[in-house]
Amino acid sequence: MDVLFFLKERTKFIRQFYTTTSTPYIERIEKIYAGEEPFVPSYNEDDEGEFYADLAEANDSLCVIGYSCVSMLSTALKLYFQSWEKEAIGIVGEDKKRTKIDQKYKDYWRERNESFKKGALHGYRWVFSYHLNIDFDASPACLVKLEDIFLSRNKIEHPPSITNLKTYYGDSDLDKLQNNPFFIDEGEIDPFVETDEEKKFWYKWFNLHVSEEKLFMAISEVECFSEWLDNEIKTVKGWAE
Repeated sequence: MDVLFFLKERTKFIRQFYTTTSTPYIERIEKIYAGEEPFVPSYNEDDEGEFYADLAEANDSLCVIGYSCVSMLSTALKLYFQSWEKEAIGIVGEDKKRTKIDQKYKDYWRERNESFKKGALHGYRWVFSYHLNIDFDASPACLVKLEDIFLSRNKIEHPPSITNLKTYYGDSDLDKLQNNPFFIDEGEIDPFVETDEEKKFWYKWFNLHVSEEKLFMAISEVECFSEWLDNEIKTVKGWAE
């Protein structure tokens, strides 16, 4: 199976999905700020913010679209890992019966499961290093951004409150991301905040923000990493052309 081909089919879909679904809301926001039809203000004092509900709905819709795309991107990367694990290593799942009688096999799954408790990227880094001696640190892609994609998906799928569609990073997320979260509106960042503790304090108050620019950069990062890993696996297995 051409795993990279199917990964890129998904990333291509995510790009067009975001562009297609976000366009009407972006146009609505532009019309509201420009005062164009059907959002021409009446200029009465009592009408201040008369299109607030339309603007809020458009912004919330863009938020949900961005969040959905990050979730799809996280799923695509995870399926990429799972597919290559099956194709190149042969791992499908743990055999519980074998675990009871084979100590080495049991130790393998214990160590593997401990690695995945630290996150999907950490887990698959361990798997491909253990079986194929592939070092993710040699990748040209930014691993912190890949970690952010997985973490963001978890935050999106488990929002903190019913009162708000948006979510945000927690302390443990910021620690894993080295206090350098990717999905943040850079316009909100205080240039005078310098220390890690200060950053962590402020970032916790910022919403997880997925703009078109950040989403497309994340997609490119996934593609860059996947192209590299594809070549590494094929080289190790002797499948390189």
